Amino acid sequence: PEKSILITFDDGYMDNYYNAYPILKELNMKATIFCITSELDGSYYLSEDAIKEMSKNNIDIESHTLNHPHLNSLTYDEQLKELTESKAKLENITGNKITAIAFPFGDYNEDSIKAAKNSGYTLAFTTNKGFASRDNNPLELDRIYVSSYYDMDTFISNLEKTQK
Repeated sequence: PEKSILITFDDGYMDNYYNAYPILKELNMKATIFCITSELDGSYYLSEDAIKEMSKNNIDIESHTLNHPHLNSLTYDEQLKELTESKAKLENITGNKITAIAFPFGDYNEDSIKAAKNSGYTLAFTTNKGFASRDNNPLELDRIYVSSYYDMDTFISNLEKTQK
């Protein structure tokens, strides 16, 4: 749709399951959770069971790497390992093809984009503030950060001030 939005959550915390998921489900809304796959402990981070349930109910589970490193500080081979191992683990859990990655901390470089492409990702998200469109490089998509501490006026102001 012309004015669509994508709701994303980074890291894959259990509070995504306990707090956001029931609201999204009640409103029949979709969202994407980018999971750190080395941290699937079921206490602070999502459990495999929570991931399985949500992935069957309109929540798109995608990768936030294996260990959440600053990708731009790693070699290409180290980045490739972070991306491929995370992708494989999530595909094993969900039974779905993992196609998107959110770069941890927003730190990425040309090797990150190359590793994402070579790992089979078709979308990669940054933390650069901006709107994404079909004209953007799909392996370098901007987002607009929303804090849980924002009131509605701050949220609206951030949207209005973001470059289109």
